[in-house]
Amino acid sequence: MGNIRLIALDIDLTLTSKKDVISERNLAAIRAAQAAGVFVTIATGRGFLSSRRIWRALAIEGPTIQYGGAMLVHSPDGTPLRVHALPPDLVHDALEAAHELGIHVQIFEGDTVVTERDCEFFRYYCARTDLPFRIEPALREQRHENIPKVLAYTEPSLAPECRDRLEEALGGRALVTISQPGFLEINGRDVSKGAALAELAAMRGVAQADVAAIGDSTLDLSMVEWAGQGVAVANSTPEVLAAADLVVPACEEDGVAVYIEQYVL
Repeated sequence: MGNIRLIALDIDLTLTSKKDVISERNLAAIRAAQAAGVFVTIATGRGFLSSRRIWRALAIEGPTIQYGGAMLVHSPDGTPLRVHALPPDLVHDALEAAHELGIHVQIFEGDTVVTERDCEFFRYYCARTDLPFRIEPALREQRHENIPKVLAYTEPSLAPECRDRLEEALGGRALVTISQPGFLEINGRDVSKGAALAELAAMRGVAQADVAAIGDSTLDLSMVEWAGQGVAVANSTPEVLAAADLVVPACEEDGVAVYIEQYVL
């Protein structure tokens, strides 16, 4: 292990609890790491606005990883540094494939959430993220450009089957990963948190060996594998647990703080 100079943190169920709260211990450990010269950032499936409460709380000044790696955005001013948008034909086909499966699907125009028809999940998602939204009945008939990701949702028990069927329908042109229970994240094949973390580290002049990444879900797998020290919280999926160099206590037990206290400070 190198001397850790950069830490990338997943948000949901890694840094924050089910109540979307950063514990006092986690926050104190992050601030101590920052004071010691470590650049701490977030790597999230969320967009810039929906993660703003987190990057504000962490007082991040520099690149953040958004939309599962589709965007690198400078915090706090919101300047896009890298954008890996989905090709319009892939957006169209993802919308059609989700429609054929009979599951909810939405796109992100900047930070505006757009869907074809209202539903309980859409109301929950927009309320939870406090994002602007729009219902667009002709969504599948339109051409969509500069879309960072497509998000589908199904019952958590059906998610693995729906993920496989979406990937098959898209002919290997997209990565479909399960982030939170029931959340199906559709990104381009060259887009991942790991690829974005490599870009971010290069921007900061930090060697791969000096980078740590902490996560819990399959959306985090690529960055846990890429980082010089890949860390899984104990509540991670089996794939992330198997790939990690270290397993720390669960999110609810302040695993992020435990890692920083024991391995960074």
